[in-house]
Amino acid sequence: MKYLVVLRHPLFLKNVTPGLGRLIARGHQVRLVFSEPPRGRVGEELIAQAREMLPALEIGHAPSARNARSGAASIVATALDALRYDLDMYRNSRFLRQRALTMVTLAPGANVFLRLARRDAEKRGYQAAHDALMGVLDSLPAPRHLVEFLKSAQPDVMIVSPLTPFGSEQAAFILAARACGIPTLYSMYSWDNLTNKGMLRPLPDYGLVWNESHRREAAELHGLAAERTVLTGAPGFDAWFEPQPAGERAAFCAAVGLDPAVPFILYTCSSVAIGGRGEAGFVESWLAAIRASGDERLARLGVLVRPHPQNAAIWNAIDLSRFGNVAVYPRAGAIPFAGGARQDFFLSIHHALAVVGINTSAMIESAIVNRPIIAFEDPTFGEGHLGTLHYCELLKHDFMIRTPDLASNIAVLRRLAGGDREMLERSRAANARFIDYFIRPLGRGRPAAECWAEAVEQVSARAVAEQGAGRRPGGGGAAPRLAIGFALVAGWLYSVVVQPAEDLMFKYVWRRSPRDIAANVLRGLGLRPTTEAGQDVDNRPG
Repeated sequence: MKYLVVLRHPLFLKNVTPGLGRLIARGHQVRLVFSEPPRGRVGEELIAQAREMLPALEIGHAPSARNARSGAASIVATALDALRYDLDMYRNSRFLRQRALTMVTLAPGANVFLRLARRDAEKRGYQAAHDALMGVLDSLPAPRHLVEFLKSAQPDVMIVSPLTPFGSEQAAFILAARACGIPTLYSMYSWDNLTNKGMLRPLPDYGLVWNESHRREAAELHGLAAERTVLTGAPGFDAWFEPQPAGERAAFCAAVGLDPAVPFILYTCSSVAIGGRGEAGFVESWLAAIRASGDERLARLGVLVRPHPQNAAIWNAIDLSRFGNVAVYPRAGAIPFAGGARQDFFLSIHHALAVVGINTSAMIESAIVNRPIIAFEDPTFGEGHLGTLHYCELLKHDFMIRTPDLASNIAVLRRLAGGDREMLERSRAANARFIDYFIRPLGRGRPAAECWAEAVEQVSARAVAEQGAGRRPGGGGAAPRLAIGFALVAGWLYSVVVQPAEDLMFKYVWRRSPRDIAANVLRGLGLRPTTEAGQDVDNRPG
């Protein structure tokens, strides 16, 4: 078959590439495009790595055009995404609810749909309001530029991932595929996508998810029927099951700046949404508590801090040398996709006594490598762990050692540094149970990428047959013309006025330092001279 894979941007290559490699090996033609321009995005370097890994994979980007139709799809999708956070299950997720409302304010017109949907929910219930919004989205005309693109590409099936980011432009790809009669498959990217992001909207024909918990989430939270979801395991973690060259521990410690004579703990940082700018200061407090614990072993214990690749900037000005035997590596952050970056991450876990974190996928890699995982549930980041459904799902599997504060965390470190065999054995057994359910439910010995490729083949055949018979998953039904008209008008304003303004702000303000902004203002007022070429004149004496 001929597959078109639509990813949002290059960072998503990390978990998708293994499955695509299996599809290609099975004789299928695979073309991958990004729904957002990849230039300047986090993970842009992964494109070259993916091409090297899979020479037969065609990588490009889809045409982008800002128009009423694509803008309308994003606006209605944003309202639909935000509505779910009114459900009781998100009652304690203040951070997630606030983030949803922030996204609504960034998409003018979405607030109108959200207010109307909330009124509808008060009268008829959440599901009726959700279905009404879904009906508006389903009834929107597909963007012409995407329809023309798909007609030119002529895929047999389109695979979309991750689909669930707030107001994602990928909703328009589903509309365009429907208009072209092309079946659509949703491929789950990460473990939090079905509970922590937006909705699957419009509904794809089939979904590929990791495990039974995710199948239940897809059905109960998104309306994708259980018989239309297939379990595959997590293809993006296959590399961690493969034999890895362990290397010498002493050489690794010397390379990162740790004392090889004593054990070390790996602290894995979280994303900006979870850890934010405050995580660096929190780690400093934690290190101070370790050194002040009164335990001689903890006083000498090594600590390797691994920055999150999307939040590494918080470590630029941080000096931890005063704590002794502490290193930040890699300081600029790294995406463990291939080659040395992945090997460094593996060695960081493999040689560690234990792994500590707040809420990060590194906990999953650490379970596969079979190291004790210490979950730091400090109230400082309460919204980022116990305030999220995907973290609470992990707790059901009881594979992490939970520590609610500094004192309990230090107590666990003391036991591990003392070689507590009972704690180590219990951790290893719990890791194995978690892996068998969550990561490789079809068998630990079966690569999830192979299971994913088989599932794609099976559901593709079913979807193509259904498409020929004129069947597809039902949406929310027909929508009033007034709602569609308003969405198109709002979509035009959003695409033609708001988004360009946001781009200018990002280019000239948000990415600049306060000093640069001040210099631009002074130049605009004629208070800072420039050369004919527009360069600032240095007026400093001498």
